[in-house]
Amino acid sequence: MQREQEMAENEKERIDKDRRFSHAVDIRNQVGLNDQLRRKARREFLQEGEQLRTKMSSEKVKLDTIKERKLDSLRGEGVPEKYTVELNRKKFS
Repeated sequence: MQREQEMAENEKERIDKDRRFSHAVDIRNQVGLNDQLRRKARREFLQEGEQLRTKMSSEKVKLDTIKERKLDSLRGEGVPEKYTVELNRKKFS
């Protein structure tokens, strides 16, 4: 009788231990997954920022090129410098 009780108690402890271990593994997996998702989101955020900077830089180059062509055109047509000063000062950011 006592031996059966001890065996039942040991079995219950083993089941509880297995359940705790399984739960700990699940929690670790969840933490790892959340960490991966957080890192991925951060990488995507930084990559998006880099793409925006690249796009802004290319747009600035494009606008500067257009400005220089326009100034060259105005100078070629003989427009006095005093009329092109404002366009010449224009900075694109």
